[in-house]
Amino acid sequence: MERRQWRRTSIYQEAFCQFKNQSNEEVFVSGHVLDISRGGMKFLAPQRMEPGTAFRIGIADGIDGLFTLLSSRVVYVDERPGPKYFVGCTFTPILREDILAWIQNIGYADGSSDEALTLVRTMN
Repeated sequence: MERRQWRRTSIYQEAFCQFKNQSNEEVFVSGHVLDISRGGMKFLAPQRMEPGTAFRIGIADGIDGLFTLLSSRVVYVDERPGPKYFVGCTFTPILREDILAWIQNIGYADGSSDEALTLVRTMN
């Protein structure tokens, strides 16, 4: 049964996450957003993030330096070879349409959605 309310868009956008680990230490992880919707995203991370972890994800537009931080929570983690992890996240609160459009636009700017599709297909 499909639970998603919003259409997902494949992108390949560099981003970073900031969260506190179980020792209450700040952790910064860089990775890539592979798909996004108003409700959540799939993030490819080099480090495991535990389900339920609240974090902030930063996405920047390298062209003009615009930057946004989004509040999220980990829903699932799927380990992949590398080691890499697909991290499914929900936004808290959901994204506004204009923020989603901006992220989609910078993710498409260099044909990166094709990279995302190729990467996801090879890792599934």
